[in-house]
Amino acid sequence: MNDYRNDHTENLVRDALAAEADRAPDPQPVLAALAGGRRRRLPTMAVVVTAAAAVAIAVAAVVVPRALQDSATPPADQAPPAAPTEQDVLLVGDDGTGRADAIMLAHLDVDGHASVVSLPRDVEVRVDGHGTLRLSAVAATAGPEGLVDAVAGLTGVTADHYLILPMDGFGPISEAAGGVPVCLRQATSDPTTGASFPAGDQTVAGADALAFLRQRMNLDQGDLDRVVRHQAFLSGLVERLAAGEVDLAALLRTVADEATLDPGWNLLDAADQLARVRPDRVRFGTIPLEPGYDAMLVADPERVRVFVESVFGDAVRGDSGGAPPPAKGVGCVD
Repeated sequence: MNDYRNDHTENLVRDALAAEADRAPDPQPVLAALAGGRRRRLPTMAVVVTAAAAVAIAVAAVVVPRALQDSATPPADQAPPAAPTEQDVLLVGDDGTGRADAIMLAHLDVDGHASVVSLPRDVEVRVDGHGTLRLSAVAATAGPEGLVDAVAGLTGVTADHYLILPMDGFGPISEAAGGVPVCLRQATSDPTTGASFPAGDQTVAGADALAFLRQRMNLDQGDLDRVVRHQAFLSGLVERLAAGEVDLAALLRTVADEATLDPGWNLLDAADQLARVRPDRVRFGTIPLEPGYDAMLVADPERVRVFVESVFGDAVRGDSGGAPPPAKGVGCVD
């Protein structure tokens, strides 16, 4: 499967570059970058997805879909992208031990709107055959499919697909993107990790990007503030890609090294769908929560479903259905 994906990715980029002619980057550095990358890892039962992986596929979308739209006849050995449809995608960051550090459910519309709802890792959920678990532990206990089911039971939305990347992939991806713009309301530091950030606008990359995403010490709401940082990072990465200043060769190599799609999502269809997303059409929200026992968080499924339905439905167009509207973009965070 990995060999097929890598070969298919290279073929897509090669065909796209040929169709783009003068408008596309020189194919040699792009193909050399892809050829020099490691084989992509297949997901195991303990590996789940990260929000940054969505951006990895969006990178391919910068080149491939536009070329296909401009090409009168698709290559003989590959089907044109399917007609775009609304998609729900599960995005989760694995900490390297099978536990989920970041969990997001994204809804992609066909017109470039996207809505992203965060589910904090300490939310308690019931999993058939395993009792009550933290959401972060579901994938390690019941596999990625169990996590998809748990999220569906809480939100009422069953993800069509998921995207996979370990948390430490944030660093390489941020570097390949030339850094990710974020903004902090005040200076902050984390004595556990040694992370230190000034107030105001700044660009994070590599180890700093990973520290930004992992910090929860010295934040007023701890892990909940970290959830908002995940949203801010994803928002900044989308803006960075939309600016058209990213080194595609470097980023494509990182994709080949780090990213894995679930087997049910064709790369070409994913790229075509994600290419439509625009920074000014992305909304973010976090499910309503209550404090629980043993540092767990409690989420009432009925309230969560109303909120998610409003965010994934008409909220992106201004009608939140009575629920708090999601933020447009993220802006400065704690």
